[in-house]
Amino acid sequence: MAEDERIARIEARMDYMQGDIAEIKATLAQLVPVIIRIDQKLSDMPTQAEVAELRGRVEEQSKFLQLALAGRQKRPAAE
Repeated sequence: MAEDERIARIEARMDYMQGDIAEIKATLAQLVPVIIRIDQKLSDMPTQAEVAELRGRVEEQSKFLQLALAGRQKRPAAE
């Protein structure tokens, strides 16, 4: 009889696990479209190298504008 009880407990645990597995599968199925959208958005984003290049170009332009404006302020106004 002890063997029958043991088998019954194992079967009950297996049923419980099968229910959990079904929930996991359902959750994963819902996550797939979200993951696809995230992947699409990430592929449209610039790389770190592209951002670094752009940052460098912006800094260069900022320095150029600062120098240009400083030069304009030092010149006497034309009369």
